[in-house]
Amino acid sequence: MVPKINTMSKFTKGKWEVADYLNDTTHQRVLAVWLGETFRTENDRVICLISPKETETEEDMANAQLIAVAPEMYEAMQEFCDKVDRGEARSIKTYTKFKEILSKVQ
Repeated sequence: MVPKINTMSKFTKGKWEVADYLNDTTHQRVLAVWLGETFRTENDRVICLISPKETETEEDMANAQLIAVAPEMYEAMQEFCDKVDRGEARSIKTYTKFKEILSKVQ
């Protein structure tokens, strides 16, 4: 049995969203992944900036969407690995791959 990786506390908690972000310094709109429902308060938090809106591509949007669901994917992978550890599921190949990916988050 491999010990559970407990790194979720290292991530920014909350729902990550894809949105436009207006840079206060440059006044440029940027595709971003951020925490919160809107950029209404100074407490809203940018997770990462993807690309300037004027040069945004479909690939940029796809990357932003993938980044935004990363915490949910992490939790699902961890839940699956926990089930295998408890004998509630079996899939050595998937389990091994998920554990390998999860170990990169430490």
